[in-house]
Amino acid sequence: YGVVDGETHGYCGHLPDREALATSVHNVLQHIRPGGQLILSVQDVHRDRELKLPDEVLYRQEIRALPRDDGHEDIEKTYLMTRDGELLNKQVLTLSYYPAAFFEPLLAQDGFQVRPFVSGSDYIVADHQAEGRAQ
Repeated sequence: YGVVDGETHGYCGHLPDREALATSVHNVLQHIRPGGQLILSVQDVHRDRELKLPDEVLYRQEIRALPRDDGHEDIEKTYLMTRDGELLNKQVLTLSYYPAAFFEPLLAQDGFQVRPFVSGSDYIVADHQAEGRAQ
């Protein structure tokens, strides 16, 4: 999915390894016909937040940056649900952030052109131009 911070955007997912990400993206793109589109939802940048839910449940997410040696950044995201101080549920996951300058050339290798991103958009769209590496 896409992540937007003001006017800049990047991409976020569950694969921290660049090679694994490139292979995964290639495999997904092979299923989109020429003239088709890859459409990714856009989220705001990850940040700490709290939200009161029904039945006195408090939802909280906590974000911790995990810098990497390759210049990219992973994010540890912790979800907590509590009621009256009692922990009801907890989930921790790691997400990897990739800037557009890294991710979009992966799409281009398979013949996809990313449309210019407009701030405030809900989606990032890449059109399959039918050019790129052999299928």
